[in-house]
Parts: sequence; structure tokens; C-alpha cells
Amino acid sequence: HSYSSEIIVEDEASRPLVIDRLHMDESTFGSPAPGVMGTFLACGTMLVLAPGRSALLASEPASWIAEAEDGMLIGRSALPQGAGILYRILAADGARLKRAMARCWAGSRLALFSHAPRERRK
Repeated sequence: HSYSSEIIVEDEASRPLVIDRLHMDESTFGSPAPGVMGTFLACGTMLVLAPGRSALLASEPASWIAEAEDGMLIGRSALPQGAGILYRILAADGARLKRAMARCWAGSRLALFSHAPRERRK
């Protein structure tokens, strides 16, 4: 078993701004090494693109990340060339992954627009 993904974000002239590659194989999924998968069963990546506004995302204190519930780890990194921010999420299960992704989206919206998104119906 293996999983690979590649996300390429280009500017208006089709030049790459961001390239994110991820590859996980059987050794990754079964690895006890912290920072790989450990005991987590779900992982996710979220890119929030905000060219020219990425400083708002980077300056957000992100206390909501530190307060993540048990069974979730959320990390964030600034994207190159001021394109935005990338979140990497590890979660104990799919339900926690979904909540963590919603938390990242709400925190990003708060940083960019001074308000969190409205709750959506299921």
C-alpha cells in the first residue's frame, strides 16, 4: 500500500509558486516514529492561498492550534513567495481529522477577514 499526492500552485503566468509533494508507503503507515504517523490513523493537508495577505496568516497567534483536542496534531508553515499557509494534520480518526480541518479553516478566515466562517449544515 502507498499514497502519493502532488499539489502545484501556479501564478497567472503558469509559473509554480508552491509545489507540495507527499509520499507514504507501508513503512510509513506502520512506523512508530513520532512525526511520521505514530498512532494516528488519519492525516490531512490544507493550503490556504492568500497572496499578498499571507502575513496576516503568519501573524495569527493560532492559540486554537495549541488548544487542539486529544487525538489531533496540527502544524503550520508559511508557503514560499508569500502565497499563504500550509497546515499538516494528524488525527486519531476521520472524525477528528474533519474537526481539525474545520478548525484550520476557521482560524484562517478569522485571520484574513476578522470573523470565522458561518457554520454549515451537514
